Amino acid sequence: MFQRSVSTMLLLVAFFSLPLTKAQVGSDWRKRYGPPQAELYILPRGFVMTVFYSEERQTCKAVIESKALDSQGLPSQQSKNSVEAILNEVIPLADRGPQIRSIGLSSSGSGIASVQYERITVGFVKRDPTAADNVASATIRWNGVKCGSPDEESNAIRP
Repeated sequence: MFQRSVSTMLLLVAFFSLPLTKAQVGSDWRKRYGPPQAELYILPRGFVMTVFYSEERQTCKAVIESKALDSQGLPSQQSKNSVEAILNEVIPLADRGPQIRSIGLSSSGSGIASVQYERITVGFVKRDPTAADNVASATIRWNGVKCGSPDEESNAIRP
């Protein structure tokens, strides 16, 4: 019995003397790599928004997509009305300035559309020809604010 107690005690001492690894926190990453060039936000109604910053830390671009993924691992398409509702929450019409122009291009049901306002430009992407009025993503670009290099933007990864 004494032998068992000693071995148990030695095992406990060995276990508790192991170095414990603490979880990383945001300030650890900032110290190591500097401020983030992009951040991901979880929005209501099943959307995510990736926000990109300029060198001056101004928001230059935001990409809004569905949190759910389709069978190909891409963000699933959502109704244009639900995407518009999220856009209105993120940047209301009054904050966009007057609408200047809009344009759309499509081919076999897939396509892109863009609406330019005084302060921002909103782009929509549709990639499924069978989904009549659905949108795969919406991208907001702030007019006159230059994002970092294209490499920095393309390296942002969604969850």
